[in-house]
Formats: sequence, C-alpha cells, structure tokens
Amino acid sequence: MGDSVYLLEIIHRLHALYPLLKTDVLSTAGNPLFPLFKDYQCKFGLKILKPLSPISYFQTVKNIKKEGYDIIFDFTGMPVNIPLMLLFVKSYKAGFNTAGVRKKSYDYVVSIEENIHIFDNYLHIIKPFLPITDEKRFTFFHQKPAEKTKNNAKKQRFISLVLSSNGGGNMDRRLPRDNSTRLINLIIKNFPGYKINLLGGPADYAYLDSLCGGLSSKDLDYDYANIVCVKKTKNIENAMEILEYSSLNICIDSGLMHISSLVNHNTYCLFGYSSPINSLPFNNIGHHSSDMDCSPCSFYKISSCQHLECMKKISPEEIICELRSRVNIDYLRLR
Repeated sequence: MGDSVYLLEIIHRLHALYPLLKTDVLSTAGNPLFPLFKDYQCKFGLKILKPLSPISYFQTVKNIKKEGYDIIFDFTGMPVNIPLMLLFVKSYKAGFNTAGVRKKSYDYVVSIEENIHIFDNYLHIIKPFLPITDEKRFTFFHQKPAEKTKNNAKKQRFISLVLSSNGGGNMDRRLPRDNSTRLINLIIKNFPGYKINLLGGPADYAYLDSLCGGLSSKDLDYDYANIVCVKKTKNIENAMEILEYSSLNICIDSGLMHISSLVNHNTYCLFGYSSPINSLPFNNIGHHSSDMDCSPCSFYKISSCQHLECMKKISPEEIICELRSRVNIDYLRLR
C-alpha cells in the first residue's frame, strides 16, 4: 500500500501537467487503494489482474494489445510482466533493472540504486519520458466532504498506534511486546486524557488483543479497558478515517503508516527492518530508527531473520522524548 500512495501522487502530478493524458493502472485484485481513489482527484482507469490466474493474465494481455498504449511503465520488477512490456506496447518500455534478461530485453532501462527513496525510484523511470516535479511533498490529498468536515471540526481525543503489520509474507513485522507495552504506558502517562486505538489488519488482531490483555493484568494504576482499544476495521476506508481524525498517529513502517501520512500530518514513523532513507512518508512530524547495519533488508531476509534485533532496539523512551519536544500537548488537548 505504501508504493500505491506514491503512485497516486505521481498520477496526480502527471494529470496536473498533462490534462489530456489518458492513464490506466494495472493492479492485482487485492490492492485496496486504487479502487478507492480511481474516481477521485487523480482520475485513472483501473484494470484488475487476478494473481496466478492464466485466464485473467491472457485477458489482460489481450486488452493491453487492443488499447495500443504509447508507453508502459513497470513499477513491480516482476518477471511475469515481461511479455506485457515487450509484445504489446507500441513504442517505449520502461521498468526496473531487476534481472539480466530484462536488461537485455527492454528498450530503456533505469539503473536503480539500492539505497534510494521509493518515490525517487519511480521518478527515475518516468522523468525521461514525462518530466514531473520531484518535490518531497504530497500534492494529492484525501479531501473530506464539507458536511463531514463540519461534523469533525475538532479531532477526537485519541492517539492511534500501528504496532503490527503482518499482511504479507511470513515476516514478523511488529514492535515486540515489551516495547509495545512500554510505549503504551508512556503515552498514557505523557498524554493524559487521551484514549489509544491499536490498528492493524486481520493478521495482527491476535497480537493486538494479547497486548490489551497483558496490559490489564499488569498494572492497576490505569483503567486500561477504557483507555486502550483494538480497532478491527471493516476495510481500508474505515482505517483511513480513524487515522485521519486521530490527534496523533505513531506507526511502524507499513501500508497504514503511508496512509496515515496522506491523511494526517501528525504522523510519527518507526523504522527497524526498513530505512527512512528508502520510505519515509512526505508528511510526518518526525521518525525514529534503530539504524542497524543490516537495515534495510528485503522481505526475504525478514522472513528468514531469527532475531529482528532492529525492532527490539526501537526505544519507546526516545520516541516519547522526541514527541514531547515536537508535539504541543496543550494544542492536542484542544483539538
């Protein structure tokens, strides 16, 4: 989802500069963001490809051939896209240089540096054909309808945390239990009067529920049952609304972190297995990184990593210390 947020920004910039440009996005059926935004500010066509379905694949190939696109950009680096790129685009083909066979096959190949921001990677592919600005900010925002804005003029008194994000692969992408518990307790102490929402996907609910259970049995100084709540959202739009109307969002690197950044500038980002150099969102009030030598690692390394020291070294005390210096607590209380 993080990549999708940056692609939405690129599409928005392209259409602002080239209003007659017709753009279609080819996406897998599981991506929730493109269907949500396709008729929004940056309008684009949407073609859905069902993964591992030969019928869907050949129907997509047939459709691409019929459309006769002038250029196709491949942002995925997936070998399955090579036939789409080579056979059915009229002139230019542009994509990631992820394999030797692709370097020999594509008309145009961009050299992608390992330690570079995702957005810059995309710009390296697009700018030789369609120059667009490379400012590190969002021009595309999720704007609220007037009635909704009026009803939610004041942000509610809650802070949202994204401490676990295990939607894909076998990665243990979460802030460890001890760190999570300390962070929650420090937030309660330093932001009195605020409730805390724990957000994640279905694969995270068991961990988040266990966090709540562990809190209530550990300390009787706080009424945790009325302070900390796991928000089991129905869909990405529901999660987006919670993040938008939070006074403050603290998120590990995840799709929800990028969505939070898109809808709420009061987003603080936590990096362990990833690096802010590669994927820090444009809108944020700061970030904390364990800054280990092995970071950033690929998803495959995360899958096989036996210790994830990078997540254990994220310090709740340092997070709160920096937040206290960056966030006007009295201002938050008024919202």
